[in-house]
Amino acid sequence: MNMLTTGLSLGGNRPIFEGLKKLNIHDLQATHPAIQFHTYWNKLLECNPSGIIERGRFNPMAVPKLLPWISVLERTSDTDHEFQYRLAGSEVVNLLGEDPKGRLFGYSLPKTTRKLYEEYLLQTYSLQQAIFLTGKFQMPNGNTRHLELGIFPISSDGKSLDQIISITTPQIRYPQFQSKH
Repeated sequence: MNMLTTGLSLGGNRPIFEGLKKLNIHDLQATHPAIQFHTYWNKLLECNPSGIIERGRFNPMAVPKLLPWISVLERTSDTDHEFQYRLAGSEVVNLLGEDPKGRLFGYSLPKTTRKLYEEYLLQTYSLQQAIFLTGKFQMPNGNTRHLELGIFPISSDGKSLDQIISITTPQIRYPQFQSKH
């Protein structure tokens, strides 16, 4: 079985994640924050024939209801596969139990587990498209939550992909994000 989709645990059978798996975009409701952001992200792509979205084109006021669920991660170097939190929305901070700004992605996880998660982040670069994930995650505060994520590659300079916008939510229904279009 693929290591990215198997459950891992720390000593004492404390789960880190269970069944992390990719989702098809159609597996999420149209009102899910990740799908709402995907709609906005696709509009940005339509205006950019290179297929790379520059971070400066992202207008937070275009998606104000989604801001609490957004994190921005930045790759620490071209040769390293580590990502650092540049910012995290208020709901992401609530999920984690602390503000991760300035910390490495997966900072509370063992290095081998963090590397598995980072493989998904890197896939968005190689595919140049969003991916969607679901799974049970161990939060830094010790709580386990079933989360759904949308991971979107972006660029700080418009030339190479070096950042990620992530929409991270608990697995719940999202009628409040219903589009009015």
